[in-house]
Amino acid sequence: MTTIVFFAELVALYFLSRWLNQSLFSFFYLTTHSKKVAISFTTFLLFPGTVVHELSHLFVAEILGVKTGKLSLVPEQFEENYIQAGSVQMQQTDPFRRTIIGLAPLFVGLTILSLLSWQLSLLAPQAYSFVASLFIQTTLVPALPFVLCILFSYLLFTISNNMFSSKEDLEGVLPVIILLVIIVVSAYIIGIRVSLDSPVVIEVLKVFKAMTRYISIVLGINLGLLVILRLFISPFTRKNR
Repeated sequence: MTTIVFFAELVALYFLSRWLNQSLFSFFYLTTHSKKVAISFTTFLLFPGTVVHELSHLFVAEILGVKTGKLSLVPEQFEENYIQAGSVQMQQTDPFRRTIIGLAPLFVGLTILSLLSWQLSLLAPQAYSFVASLFIQTTLVPALPFVLCILFSYLLFTISNNMFSSKEDLEGVLPVIILLVIIVVSAYIIGIRVSLDSPVVIEVLKVFKAMTRYISIVLGINLGLLVILRLFISPFTRKNR
């Protein structure tokens, strides 16, 4: 059940990130009336996530022995409803290494999101105490936990909205997935089973359970931002009807 919830949250985060990116662009476009300025503001706001995304490709490629070339962290390609915010050139390689490199931002992103969410959950009570002190007493609680909560929330937002692989990143993934499915089905047919009580499976389930809890924090932050943006955008869309 835990793994099902984890993958359901991941799918929800994928679609939520797409809607949030589109809403961000619409917000900046409505406030600036310039497509180029809106693209610039959107890519600037998401820049830390772009850095994590492209460096994930770069470092994993180098670790796997795949030569890399030019690294770009600025927008290079503008098309309707699509912005290529960054890119890294690399040589052609086999499907397995290409798949690992293509999915690297997802795995690196999930790891960073989990660490940030864990820290955010620890800092939240202290941040709440600081906010409460603004209204309840004259002596303020140290503001550092509150500032860190804002910073971590921003990083959760920008990394989660850039960690999913693009179509170009996923080139060659399909054959690998088909091969893995064939291997798993073949193993099942010949009687190979994995015990749910084995130490490895138990530890993996613990990781999924923890990440499920942390991703729910990311979903909450992104959903709150999306609601705020849609509340601002909706009056303008009604006027244009």
